[in-house]
Amino acid sequence: MAADLGGSRHLDPGALSLDADLTVPDPGPDTGLATMASIHQAIGVLVDHGFSPTDAAGELHRRALYTGTSRHATATRLLGDVHPGPGIRSR
Repeated sequence: MAADLGGSRHLDPGALSLDADLTVPDPGPDTGLATMASIHQAIGVLVDHGFSPTDAAGELHRRALYTGTSRHATATRLLGDVHPGPGIRSR
């Protein structure tokens, strides 16, 4: 089919890739599911601190606007404050 299309459009034989593997750029850890998971965890922390789910989402958005960062960056910071990294003990 690709050969027929190439011929009908008068394309060079190398202009169309036949059965070539597609390379998809790595989106990185800060996109998609990982990002949404962090945001939802942060909303859960705010709910645990007395916010309703709707108000918690609004609070996270407000904090992001106030600090001039994304909701994901704000969520990551909030989660870091709640869950210290390895080797750090909370009292």
